[in-house]
Amino acid sequence: MNIEKELQDIFNDPLFADVKPTELKQTSDDRLVQSFEEINSFYELHHRLPGETKGMKEKLMFNRLQGFLNDTEKLNQLLPYDRFELLRPKQPITETDIEAFLNDPLLDLVDDTSDILTVPEHLKKTPKIDASDYIAQRRKCEDFHLYRDGFIKVHEELKSGKRSFVKFTSSQLENPGCYFVLDGMLVYLAEVLDQNRDRKGRLMGRSICIFENGTMSDVKLDTLRKALYENGYTVRENSETTSEYFNTRFNATTDDKPSGYIYVLKSLSDNPEIKTIENLYKIGFSSTTVSERIANAEHEPTYLNAKVEIVASWKAFNMNVAMFESLIHRVFKDVRLQVKIGNHIPEEWFVVPYSAIEKAIQCIIKEIPISYDAASQIVIEHTSAENAEKQTIDTTGWKILTLNIKETYFNEIIASAKKEEYRLLKSSTMNKYTYLDEGKRWLKKYDAIRFFVGYHKNRESALVEVVDAVYKLDEQTVVYSLGRVIEVGERK
Repeated sequence: MNIEKELQDIFNDPLFADVKPTELKQTSDDRLVQSFEEINSFYELHHRLPGETKGMKEKLMFNRLQGFLNDTEKLNQLLPYDRFELLRPKQPITETDIEAFLNDPLLDLVDDTSDILTVPEHLKKTPKIDASDYIAQRRKCEDFHLYRDGFIKVHEELKSGKRSFVKFTSSQLENPGCYFVLDGMLVYLAEVLDQNRDRKGRLMGRSICIFENGTMSDVKLDTLRKALYENGYTVRENSETTSEYFNTRFNATTDDKPSGYIYVLKSLSDNPEIKTIENLYKIGFSSTTVSERIANAEHEPTYLNAKVEIVASWKAFNMNVAMFESLIHRVFKDVRLQVKIGNHIPEEWFVVPYSAIEKAIQCIIKEIPISYDAASQIVIEHTSAENAEKQTIDTTGWKILTLNIKETYFNEIIASAKKEEYRLLKSSTMNKYTYLDEGKRWLKKYDAIRFFVGYHKNRESALVEVVDAVYKLDEQTVVYSLGRVIEVGERK
């Protein structure tokens, strides 16, 4: 065996040419710039500085900006990144300033003072616009008449209950033509330009957004995504949801009358004990419209004596109301809010993520047996013993890849929300994901991946089928497409 030649063949492999060195850890300077870039992104989207009396995250940015302005060292360090001149606030010109300027002795030396303020033509330069410094600004939408009727219609449908607000998710930006609410204003996503995807598979590019006040913007899609996550909602047509979740299942026809509305509410209580509870939702059913049902919410213990916000609502047809409420409440019984309002104990409030509520509703409608794991905040689907026996998968002889991941990603995988796993190909992991054959390097074929959460002894694990694997040369990344979750357990 010619070891020297074999090593030379390995190092001459094209994959090694594209492998990049390990990225350096972030320094305090990097973190400083990153924290200021967050303020830049906020200004780019909202065209104003962060406010002191707004939400918690905005207030933190306000305090951070004030800290920069009061720290000369940090101020000088951040000036090269101050593309909006946020660190160089413009002071208003006062009468004293004007008087001092006009009394300047230099003006007495010339007859024509206008030349002092005029830049000679040969010194004027046409500024070059760097694509990396391109700034999205809201401007007047010249074709707003094409969108005006759409905004009016959405407002009418929100009032009638045909549309409702739902929690924003990133995938909703995949479909131009959708409406969103950002900072209390309707926004129409007209188009996405320069489309590409990042390592996590998220759509990137520039959005063409039309605002209901007659302006438009081509803000970066990622900036829009972050803003909607922070302070936005998706406007969804309830008719589509009804068709998907309910009409088909209950054979609704145009002659049928709805049994009522299934709704999910969020409390707007000022009570600190209620206000600080994350993922607190009321799940209920009403025979009247939800807006009518909650009209007097601040005076009813059922609603915690406070106003509420409609997170989502669906029309239901031919439904056994008592049965549905019993089922959905039974699923989340372990996370029911334990509180007493006067002599009343509200029983329809639960501490559970909205995504879990939505999945539970879908499963109940589809008659899929489920349970809720409060620890992982995941709705788990079950099959009958007979079906489980039929679906048993023999993994004898399978090639299984073992990977450690964070708990967040683990939960997404077993909930079938995360369908791809990305791994950076480095010199230290080359032999784990690839093999060398006749001078060429190939991806190893794995039938499944055994995911482990962290490194502690009794960590959770899951065996997940691999349906495909590809190598992205430009990103030096192996992408595993995930299939069925074969088993979920705990390593002893």
